[in-house]
Amino acid sequence: QIDGIISMSASLAQKILKEVAAEYPLVMAFQSFADKRIPSVSVDNLAAGRAMTTHLIRLGRRSIAHITGAAPLNVYKERIEGYLGALSEHGLHAEPDWIRRGDATLQGGYDQMEALLALDKRPDAVFCAGDTMAMGAIKALKKHGLRVPEDVAVVGFDDIEQAAFWDPALTTIRQPKQQIGETAFRKLYALIRKERLASARDILPYELVIRESCGYAL
Repeated sequence: QIDGIISMSASLAQKILKEVAAEYPLVMAFQSFADKRIPSVSVDNLAAGRAMTTHLIRLGRRSIAHITGAAPLNVYKERIEGYLGALSEHGLHAEPDWIRRGDATLQGGYDQMEALLALDKRPDAVFCAGDTMAMGAIKALKKHGLRVPEDVAVVGFDDIEQAAFWDPALTTIRQPKQQIGETAFRKLYALIRKERLASARDILPYELVIRESCGYAL
């Protein structure tokens, strides 16, 4: 048997997580959880979504779409809230069809970008809630002869290893993976020892990593 669990799966149903947490010490890593009784370690996804969208706006983009995962997860909800909040702050809005939900995969990003390109009004930028979806979106744009970022800027979230080597290199949000893992372990160890946690939810700093795909690289 095990003494405790660190879960990094965003796809597990909340009901299952609650059942597991009732039997074992459990800490969620890389995501927040609506039930405050389950400790978590993550970045501020809402603030990060707002920062990424604001960056696109500062680059002159005004028609910004959002591709997100289909699963009803807090991380996706918070990133959408940040996206919509930044648009509202700058007097912009998103067309209803510009928020696309699909699989959080290369194919999912590809398919949702195809759906955006089929609309009468094409966005000039796309903020994807994950790097793999952003890479799929770039593939779809290239298939249609569109240039990234000249015709459509594309940005992602997570800064996976492939992001820096994609063509073009992907602008994204970097999460402090090692720090999240270390913090999650310390929280879990405290739970196993039946110690009281200083806080149920730890929010760690994110980094906006600017590369070629947004139209401006440092």
